[in-house]
Amino acid sequence: MSYKKNLFKHSTHYFIGEILVILASVISFPILTRIFSKEQYGQMSLISVLLGLGVTFANGGFQQSTVRFFNEFSQNKRKCGVNVFYSTFFWASLILSLFVMTGIILLSFFLPDSTFSLGTKKIVRFTAIIIVFQTLNKLFLSFYRSEQKTILYNLCYIGKQYLSLGGSLALIFFVVANLYSLYTGIIVAEGIFVIFFIFAFMYKKKVNFYFFSKSFLKEAVFFGFPFMFLNSAFLLFDSGDKYIIQYYKGFEAVGIYSVGYSLSSYVQSAIVTPFNMAIGPLCMEIWVKHGKEATSRFLSEVLYYFIAVSGLTVLILVSIRKEILIVLASTKFAEAHVVVPFVIIGVMLYGIYNIFARVLFIYKKIILLPIGILLSAVLNIVLNVFLIPIWGIVGAAVATLFSYMFLVFSTYLITSKYMKIEFPWAIIIKCSIVALCSHFFLLRVHLFSGSKLIIIIIKTVILMVIYSGAIVLVDEKIRNLIGKLFKTLLDKINHR
Repeated sequence: MSYKKNLFKHSTHYFIGEILVILASVISFPILTRIFSKEQYGQMSLISVLLGLGVTFANGGFQQSTVRFFNEFSQNKRKCGVNVFYSTFFWASLILSLFVMTGIILLSFFLPDSTFSLGTKKIVRFTAIIIVFQTLNKLFLSFYRSEQKTILYNLCYIGKQYLSLGGSLALIFFVVANLYSLYTGIIVAEGIFVIFFIFAFMYKKKVNFYFFSKSFLKEAVFFGFPFMFLNSAFLLFDSGDKYIIQYYKGFEAVGIYSVGYSLSSYVQSAIVTPFNMAIGPLCMEIWVKHGKEATSRFLSEVLYYFIAVSGLTVLILVSIRKEILIVLASTKFAEAHVVVPFVIIGVMLYGIYNIFARVLFIYKKIILLPIGILLSAVLNIVLNVFLIPIWGIVGAAVATLFSYMFLVFSTYLITSKYMKIEFPWAIIIKCSIVALCSHFFLLRVHLFSGSKLIIIIIKTVILMVIYSGAIVLVDEKIRNLIGKLFKTLLDKINHR
């Protein structure tokens, strides 16, 4: 099977998984926004950022290391067996996550009251065990991803999310509607899957303390720890603005901003995440078997098509943001629409960043990635400090957009020294013009003022038809790709 077909196959699997997981979030989103106040939603967002930072430190970059080193073990390029691979990562992750959990609990006693109230601190201590459970679950899922077992990955990933959703909502509806119920459901679901994974891998004798290797751990740490700092810096870059908003505007503003940001993040998860997850193993396989030129062509093509898809994604969300926020989050959070255009463009730029960053991943120059992230994080903080007092949550959204633009540009400059990836300015210009024309055309079309859901569907269909048709007409490369896809589909139908 060709690499393009593999990319399409794996991306499709991951896309389906992400869509179903996002569906779980979409189900909970309107419920939580209606049950919790703006202040409670803001409080939940800040706790989630802190726990996310803890999981990032506890992960130690091992998720990326598993993808990098698995082929070397599975293809017998190492003297030690594949059991060393699994066991070393498991025991290291368990010890590190317990250490980080303890640190978060101790930290909660010293957090400033201006940011975390006493009640919030108690919730942080209660939920700290999530750090251990999520770290181990992410590790086991990364094993499946490294093995390219996309279906098994999806089954576990989706099952865990829906078990968390079901447990949390059951406690909220039938016990008490507060944040403790929400996080208790998550803790129980994460814990169940940790137990399942441990038994599954130990039954297959893949995990055993006797296979733990200090020498391989040093190698994995050397490769993976830059990812830990990278991901931590990115989390601060991506979510640190919420703490600045809280400082200047309070929990209510954080809640409103978080709702708008979450909507954009759902879209990012559906589009960007499947691309990134599929590209990693395939890119390494192409690099190992075919070398630099083939990898460069592969990444250049992925970037080209990703930009075309991103244009449609941004266009649709910007055009329907008001209606979809009212449907999902109620009129209580309708004012969050002002941040969506800036944030969605920013988070889609993150997909472009990941394509460039893959080059440094291949060359084991991961230590260079935090440079762009840290500079972008500093820029984001500075812009937020200046813009939030003036423009409020819109200032935070504008800061996010400019920071993502800087991140993509700086990463492109760094990676171009190692591998040339063609930056497709032509398709960017084409997609931008088509998207703008489609958006302004829709603004001039009068739609009946009926059901918001019907309006969302009608607008989405109109925009998809106009944008897709226009891009196929103006871009030869995409036109040829569509032609090949139709030819392949017809061939399969005829063979049946």
